[in-house]
Amino acid sequence: MQERLAAAIILAERTEDGTLSIEVQWPDDRRKGREGCSFEVLIPSATGLDLQTSNGKLTAVGLSGRAELYTSNGTIEVSRHEGPVLAKTKNGRVTLSD
Repeated sequence: MQERLAAAIILAERTEDGTLSIEVQWPDDRRKGREGCSFEVLIPSATGLDLQTSNGKLTAVGLSGRAELYTSNGTIEVSRHEGPVLAKTKNGRVTLSD
């Protein structure tokens, strides 16, 4: 397991339109059953966000602009957000506060 952890790569890049894309590149280009990764991204400000995961929790705090959050298996929590929020999950709770 330690070998796979050492071989996993975190890719973070800005696209031409200014989007920050963060993802894991797993060894052999696939994640095994009990493997996972989480990110905590701290930014000074953002206008709009689009967060997506296939299996995990999404949390956004203190941002603004249009927020779109999607997960197929996890909770979504948004607090102190200034702007419209679209949140979708197939298997989890959605909590909007403040």
